[in-house]
Amino acid sequence: TLASLRSPSAPDREAATQKLMCLPPRRLEDITNALARETDPEAIARLANVAVHLYLKPRTLLSRPSLLGVWYQQDAVSLLGITFEVQQVKLHPSDRDAIPMAAVVTIEPGFPVAQALFVGDRIFAINGVRFEPDLVQSSFPTIIRQFSPGELLTLSILRDGKMVDVPVQMGALPGAAAYLQMAIDARKAAARDFLQTLKTGRKDLPSFAPPDPLD
Repeated sequence: TLASLRSPSAPDREAATQKLMCLPPRRLEDITNALARETDPEAIARLANVAVHLYLKPRTLLSRPSLLGVWYQQDAVSLLGITFEVQQVKLHPSDRDAIPMAAVVTIEPGFPVAQALFVGDRIFAINGVRFEPDLVQSSFPTIIRQFSPGELLTLSILRDGKMVDVPVQMGALPGAAAYLQMAIDARKAAARDFLQTLKTGRKDLPSFAPPDPLD
C-alpha cells in the first residue's frame, strides 16, 4: 500500500490513501515512521493527512454520550465531516434539467467520511432520497443533523461522471450545538500541535486549517 502512494496512476494513489485511512488508530506509529522515511513530496502530503486522520479518530464520537443507557441529544452534534457547496448538476449530459447536489469541498480528518468520499464528489441523495429542488447551502446541515452519530448512511454520489452508492458512518463532536465552533477550534488546535511534533527535522509537511463550518 505504501508503495502505491508513489504510483504513476492517480486513481491508484487515491485508493492507497483511502486504504490507509481505514487503519485503526493503533497503527498511527507505523504511519509516522513511514512519513519519516518518505522522500516523495506527494506521498509525504498523503501520509501526513493519514497521520492526522488516525490521530483525530479517537476524538470523533460515533455514538451519543449516555448515562445509565439514556442518550442526551445536547451532548453531541451530528456531523458528516465535510465542507460543501450546493450546485445544480445534470446526472446525465442528455438530461434536460439539473438537480441539486452537495459538492464536497474539503473533508475533515478523523471522521469516517474521510475513508469514503473524495473532494469533488457530488452528493445527490441520502438513503435513496434525493434532495428537494430548492436545496440551499443552509438547508443541507439541517438534513444531515437528523441522523445520529454512528448511523450508517448510503450516499448517492456523482463521481467522475458515474453514479455510485457509498456507505458512510455519521460522526459527531461532543457538546451542545451552541458550542460547536469551540469543539471545532479545539480539534483544529490539537491537529496543528500534532503536526508540529511531526515536523521535527523536516519542514515539508502541510498545515492544518480546514475552513469552517463543517457539516
